[in-house]
Amino acid sequence: MITLFQPVFFSFSLVRFLEQTFTSTIIVDFFHAVTSLSFALFHFQSAQGLVEFMKMYVFLFVCILHQFLNNYFGEIIKYWQVRVSDATYQTPWYLRDAQFRRSIQIITARTRTPIMMNGLKMYILCLASFIEFMKRIFSYYTVLKEVSK
Repeated sequence: MITLFQPVFFSFSLVRFLEQTFTSTIIVDFFHAVTSLSFALFHFQSAQGLVEFMKMYVFLFVCILHQFLNNYFGEIIKYWQVRVSDATYQTPWYLRDAQFRRSIQIITARTRTPIMMNGLKMYILCLASFIEFMKRIFSYYTVLKEVSK
């Protein structure tokens, strides 16, 4: 019976380990992306020549894709956590023994508060954060454009 739930418990412990390990690098990556993409957009408007234009375009595309994938996978973690909770509830736990029911209760309780990958509790990896990230980049770009006039 315990071997049945070991993958679930391992997944939760792995996500918590990743959250604790990468929390500072996530926020550093976020701040780096905001500043570098804001300046890259500013430089993009004054690109001269096809080669420079393509270099800036590829850089912007790859950096935005990188941030999107980070946030997308954070959203996937939240989604599958909800699916685990639903799946445990859908099992015929009421027909099983007390140890199984206790394990189901533990899994359900652990999935009530979602585990979210975040950067020092300031930047949560989800698609809503990606939208805010893009808004922030364009805001800083606009400020840079106005200051340079």
